[in-house]
Amino acid sequence: LVEGGGRACRGANTQDNAASHYTLHFASSLSDCQSKCLATPECQGIEFNVGIQRCEVWTRSIESSAAAASFYCYTFEGAASVTTQPASTTISTSTTTASICYGELSAVAAEEGTGVGEISTVSLEECQRACSSNIQCKSAAFCPEFEGCYLKDKSLTGAEATRDFYDCKTIYQRPCEA
Repeated sequence: LVEGGGRACRGANTQDNAASHYTLHFASSLSDCQSKCLATPECQGIEFNVGIQRCEVWTRSIESSAAAASFYCYTFEGAASVTTQPASTTISTSTTTASICYGELSAVAAEEGTGVGEISTVSLEECQRACSSNIQCKSAAFCPEFEGCYLKDKSLTGAEATRDFYDCKTIYQRPCEA
């Protein structure tokens, strides 16, 4: 959160608010706005106003802010860092038809695919169950800090590039080992 809230995001200075710096969205909550940033690989931060449900996903670095009642500007540290090192974590869950196993990336997949649903949770196991029970879901962004699990349609292998985004990590369905 930039300067404690009540601030609108700006580029190089307090007057730099070019529309080319961000994409404007409708968002019903801060979590909804954050998920729009999560779905944007170039995201540098967000500006959010709950009263008018305005969400700006900034793709230019946020270097300044301006006083603006009811607006909140958030920057994301490490949004541009990318790695191709997969995590070695293996977690399994079961459904009534077959065993579905999950791998976990060290951060969020840089290319996540399309959203196919979301649930509010801080439980990795609940996130896995939600993905397992959605026929379209092949992976998910699990974000305990946002109390969210964002289901995705993209199949992953574990070798994908990632980007840091708070405490979020991508989980993905993978073949179970015998």
